[in-house]
Amino acid sequence: MLLRKLLPVRCGYLARRWASSDPLSLQNEKLQSYLESLRQEYYGLRVNATGNSRAYERLSQLEGVVNALEQRRVLERNITSAKDIEQEKDEDMRKLMEEENEVYADLLSKQEQTMLQELLALADDEVYPALIFGVNAGAGGQEAMLFAQELFEMYTSYFEHMGWEYEEFARETTDIGGLRHANVMVNGADAFHWLRFEAGVHRVQTRELALKRLQARLVQQQLESSEASKQATKKAQQGSLNRNEKIRTYNFVQDRVTDHRIQGGTLHNLDGFLKGGESLSGLVEKLQLEHRRSRLRDLLEAWQPPQKAANKD
Repeated sequence: MLLRKLLPVRCGYLARRWASSDPLSLQNEKLQSYLESLRQEYYGLRVNATGNSRAYERLSQLEGVVNALEQRRVLERNITSAKDIEQEKDEDMRKLMEEENEVYADLLSKQEQTMLQELLALADDEVYPALIFGVNAGAGGQEAMLFAQELFEMYTSYFEHMGWEYEEFARETTDIGGLRHANVMVNGADAFHWLRFEAGVHRVQTRELALKRLQARLVQQQLESSEASKQATKKAQQGSLNRNEKIRTYNFVQDRVTDHRIQGGTLHNLDGFLKGGESLSGLVEKLQLEHRRSRLRDLLEAWQPPQKAANKD
């Protein structure tokens, strides 16, 4: 009954007796150690941050995770142990304790999701204030250029939907209204995070009309000096016009769009998707979540707990 439900809640969240092989589970011991290291780093920086701009920047990065962690601890303290409930002799009081625990367990579950989102965002440390976004028509002649124009209009509508500023600085069109290529400078909060997944080949109907998304970054020199993980991101974004590198298919006959990189990447109402609004945002959000999960897994795999200082005689 309810008591059986509450016992693993207490053991899993407070006593931490549950082990999990999933590196992104909050019952995973390494993730718990990592979170505690972030908490200690945060409070250590608060003591010594005066006049240190880098320390303030790091504090700002850590604040969301640490606040979520502290709120989780408050909820944990409010959960009554199953043993206490079992020993309570007053039936009305026991029922009240069980009801309160259900509420706290539900809040704790939601809070864990919030904390995980903050942690995923922290792991995604690629930050660029602006980027160059390019669209080029590939193989397919006039049909490819017409589709390139459709996608370019979808993306400019998406920029407006997201509230980003953009400016065209290179564009070549055809006499029938198609697009050979176009480049725009995009400025906006998190624009890079939302647009980096659009690099690749886009295929229309059953004919492979390749479109290339590249230059999803502002300063090439910055990326060339980044760590290997960012180099891998750069390579994935540049791609080529190879028809085998398709990332998304737009099927007008079946009124659907399919992103081939994620499960559940098929959406219907293609006309609505091409308007560059919520449908495109929802798909990109799934891509971003999967990317951040991958980044966090890699980070945790490489992370080692800080060594304790040896005692001096």
